[in-house]
This record gives sequence, structure tokens and C-alpha cells, in this order.
Amino acid sequence: MNEASPPALVSAASADRALANGKIGVLLVNLGTPEAADAASVRRYLKEFLSDPRVIEDQGPLWQVVLNGVILPIRPRKKARDYASIWNHERNESPLKTITRSQAVKLARALEPCVVAPGTAVAPGTAVNITIGQLPAPTYQCP
Repeated sequence: MNEASPPALVSAASADRALANGKIGVLLVNLGTPEAADAASVRRYLKEFLSDPRVIEDQGPLWQVVLNGVILPIRPRKKARDYASIWNHERNESPLKTITRSQAVKLARALEPCVVAPGTAVAPGTAVNITIGQLPAPTYQCP
């Protein structure tokens, strides 16, 4: 396991400037979720998720054989059935997206004045470096 601390996403100085300007933002971040409860979507998601060095640190040749030769050809079908059993059919989305949206709405109400952007998936190997003006839609303005 990597013992180094992750870098701060926002410096204290930039956070102080944002607060002084009355701009507070909350960006809810996760490692993603399948776009649909079918084998192809789950396969794309598993490939992205399991290729992320923050999830699987050793991405060497042995892992690539296991991922591409064992996991991705077999696991997506079973996991798609599992996702289908818990899928939010009303909104056609995964439970993670539903829960994250609900959290964003509740946070926006509790943390006024602020802007909350739910469910941003972090691409593998990227840092979250975003300003209030770049918050992705949909965002929830505090009342």
C-alpha cells in the first residue's frame, strides 16, 4: 500500500480566497459506476475501474493477463445481472448515482451558500483540480 499522503486538492490560500469571495463549492467524487446494467457497460466500467492504479497498484503484465484474460471475459455478465437486480429503473441509473444525487441535494440545503455537484467520476490517473465555475452539471444551488 502506498504510505504517502495524497496531495491536498485545494490549497488553504485558494480555499480562503473562495470563502472571502462568498464562493463555496462541494464536488462529490467517486471512481465511477456502469452507465447501464448490461454486460457491455459493466465490462467498460470494470476495465476502467480495475485499470486505475489507485484501485490496483501493481498494473504489471501478470495483472493485465488476469484482467484481460480472466476477469473481463467472465465477470461482466454476472455483475450485470447483479446490477440489474438493484438498478434504479425509474431513473435508469445505478444506485451510486441515485445516492450521490440525494447526498448533493441534502448537502446543498445544509451548506448554504454553496454549490454542490454530484457524482463526478474521476478518470484513472487524474487529479481533481476544478474551480467553482467548472463544476459539472447538474449542480444544486443552495437556497
